[in-house]
Amino acid sequence: MNQPRISRHFRLSTRQCCEAKISRSDLVIALGGGVIGDLAGFAASSYLRGVRLVQIPTSLLAQVDSSVGGKVAVDLPEGKNLVGAFYQPSLVLIDPLVLNTLKERFINDGMGEVIKYGCIKDADLFSTLESHSSFEDLKEELPAIITRCVDIKRMVVENDQFDTGERMLLNFGHTLAHTIEQHFHYQRESHGEAVAIGMYQITRIAEEKRINTKRNCRTYPEGFKDLRTSFLNAVSLLGH
Repeated sequence: MNQPRISRHFRLSTRQCCEAKISRSDLVIALGGGVIGDLAGFAASSYLRGVRLVQIPTSLLAQVDSSVGGKVAVDLPEGKNLVGAFYQPSLVLIDPLVLNTLKERFINDGMGEVIKYGCIKDADLFSTLESHSSFEDLKEELPAIITRCVDIKRMVVENDQFDTGERMLLNFGHTLAHTIEQHFHYQRESHGEAVAIGMYQITRIAEEKRINTKRNCRTYPEGFKDLRTSFLNAVSLLGH
């Protein structure tokens, strides 16, 4: 869903809240992926200055990342997430079985964020990913992996809800990612794909500048020549 459509759908969603006569005793349920979570969450945060919100994420990226933490926003042509709010959901319901309905690209999209959590906070999680040969092979451990990603984000957000300190660690790879998304009008790379490129590139630059070393830090698989698929290849290779 590109930016103009998001804007139109936001206006439509708030109009529908009005037509449904939603009050502060009602709630908004966001059933879908990250875009739906952002759109419905921002509508819930704005309508009547805030009605209760329940997130039911159905994509891997939304389950491990965007449905928790309280960030809801929409994009503008001038930049990513420029209009939004910090608005915590009353409840987040996650069912890993719905991921069986996703196309491969949306699994890849979410795995970019899963790998991010292993990189920034949990070497054991990264090792778990490395120990599997494919996403199918990983499925048995997926509920535990999703739980761990959510728990990492919970701990970070509890210490820094408004993104002024530790929470900025969750933005690993996102500076370049947002630039890519904006440059291509949010239509070429998905968010997770763009984050994967950003993580790969910042790590490569850090190694070139000797900010980190292969001996002391985890590095990503060698041989990724196509930067658009660098981290996405790790979905099937997972470090091999």
